[in-house]
Amino acid sequence: MPKRSHLEAALGRQSETSLWRARALDQAADDSPSRPKQRSGAWKRKTAQILAPFRRAYTTIQLPAATAGEDDVVCVFADVKEMLRLCVAKCPCIGQVIARAELRDEALQVYFCQDECTAGNVLATEARQKLTLLYLTFKQYGDAVQSQIAWFPISCASRDQIHNILGGTARLTVGWLREWHRQSLSTSWQCGPHHCRLELTGWVSDFDALRLSFDAKGSAGLRPCFLCQNVVSKRTEAPAEDDRFVPVSESNPRNFVLNRQDDVVQFMQDSLHLVPRLSKADVAMRETCSGFRLRSCSIWSCPLSRRLLRLDMIMNDSMHAYFADGIASQELILIWNKVNEVTGMSLKDLEKAVLEAGWSRPAVRRKHGETRSWVQRLFREKFFAGEVYKGSASETQALVVLFRWYAIQLQWHRTEGLRTVTASFLQLCRCRDALLRVNQTKHWSKLDDVQQSHMRAFMLAHAGHEKPKHHHRMHLPKHYEASGMVLSCYATEAKHKLYKGQLASCVQQFLTSSNGGSEHGLRSMPRLLLKHCTQAADEPLLLYGKWEILDQLKENELPPVRLPVGGICYRRLRIGLLDISRDDILLAGREYQQSGLCDSFYRDPRGDLHVCFQPLLLSWKDEAHLIFNKDGPKRFVLWSDLYQPATPTWHCRENDSFLCIP
Repeated sequence: MPKRSHLEAALGRQSETSLWRARALDQAADDSPSRPKQRSGAWKRKTAQILAPFRRAYTTIQLPAATAGEDDVVCVFADVKEMLRLCVAKCPCIGQVIARAELRDEALQVYFCQDECTAGNVLATEARQKLTLLYLTFKQYGDAVQSQIAWFPISCASRDQIHNILGGTARLTVGWLREWHRQSLSTSWQCGPHHCRLELTGWVSDFDALRLSFDAKGSAGLRPCFLCQNVVSKRTEAPAEDDRFVPVSESNPRNFVLNRQDDVVQFMQDSLHLVPRLSKADVAMRETCSGFRLRSCSIWSCPLSRRLLRLDMIMNDSMHAYFADGIASQELILIWNKVNEVTGMSLKDLEKAVLEAGWSRPAVRRKHGETRSWVQRLFREKFFAGEVYKGSASETQALVVLFRWYAIQLQWHRTEGLRTVTASFLQLCRCRDALLRVNQTKHWSKLDDVQQSHMRAFMLAHAGHEKPKHHHRMHLPKHYEASGMVLSCYATEAKHKLYKGQLASCVQQFLTSSNGGSEHGLRSMPRLLLKHCTQAADEPLLLYGKWEILDQLKENELPPVRLPVGGICYRRLRIGLLDISRDDILLAGREYQQSGLCDSFYRDPRGDLHVCFQPLLLSWKDEAHLIFNKDGPKRFVLWSDLYQPATPTWHCRENDSFLCIP
């Protein structure tokens, strides 16, 4: 029997049944009659004892059933105080954040992220497998909010549960907010050795999820964006008849008239008061024109919920707007279909060119499966079938910049029949570049400018293909500027893997269980929190300038550079959100003049970090790629002297040159 701490770590990665079977195999041969067939009572008690504190970190909330006479729907929600106390004991990084906030006498500013997770085959999803998950993070994490470890799982609801709730997601959101308020988190309370208080500051999500939470109709009404008064669906002629209205293809955000919280509240209260005296047709007309459903179970009917979550707290999500069935997913298909039609190039031709060139991902991504077979997967024909590219958000983003490189190399922008579609696609890639850098540069206006240019180019190339997401992304610069930081669903999308990887198959039989559907949440959320703590303990966040070097080099692997007496070199460095290994290319400097091919990492006697690399000289640069050549012998460089170090999205080697796509 493994030690308790080892068993807890193992339970953070595998199910109880898997561990029991592995233990049984270790104790007896496969054909041994003494091999136990069932988990023993002692084993069950030990695993239950380990899971007990994680189970205590969750409570339940009851929500009214949609069908009269049915039992209430029971959803799981974190006991946030208990959850954070447990996490402080298990994960050192959250303790640092709380201690820093206590020292500054400030409340921890909380952001919620609501996202839908679907286990199973991405090309053949089942609706019953869909699970809505709610996470929270703290603004005090800074740039580390881009890491999945900064997000804590606090609630979930299955598709079946949401269907059975009176008011669906809108009523579920009210339940979440009421429970948040009931726990009195805004007043100071003890969390381990520190005191803290929490303040709900914002809500980031896919706009479709936000629409459901605010009980808006979205594309089903005339107003696809409930944040705007005057943006209307492309199927209406209102903009042509009244210049106060603009279509979803409007490129200038200054022409948007934003909804004000007080105005919406007043309209909803007046309309809900009239509903009993209106016909169904009149109610439907008001809903279609206003963009909001007139139901008494939504956030608009709950003063407490309206106070906790206001329209000005919303932050749209760039990942869903662009790369998760978003506008980049759509435009990949549009440009590829046109290229195939004009040039006759096939997917196999493009795949062969990419593989023969040897395009590769950084080491940390290869370690997580983004190898040559992953590159081949990007070009599966099933991913290109339909109106949007069906790969994940990270796959879509990786493919977009590869497409740009080939578009420029093959001069699609100069090919008859491809000029306008390529111009639009290249402008889309500039939006991606601006999104990648905006958190560091804080140049919100530059992001606004490139998005406006892309909207105009897209309408020239693909008029009639515009979607509400083309409009939703236009709010991003103002949302980022208002919060002073960039938040997205990339981190929570990565965190979904903790559920989809193995946990989903272990608890899927409880998705439609009785007892209000609570069985699934009560089984999955404690295990999800255990996985979170295990992940945070294995590779904790390195906050406030901290770093660590790993994998000491052997004597025959040391670089041919003189080291101080007692110097020890390492193969891998973790600093901030960067995870860099030997043979990775490091891009640094305002004009990439500090770039190099990493060899090793070294801590000097004073505790300063140095990197040994082969200097690379920039010989070519355009918007699609950089070309470097070796520049002199290997040398050590003080890490703090490097300007904005980063790794490329893709790189390959061509003779003595290194090609990089930032």
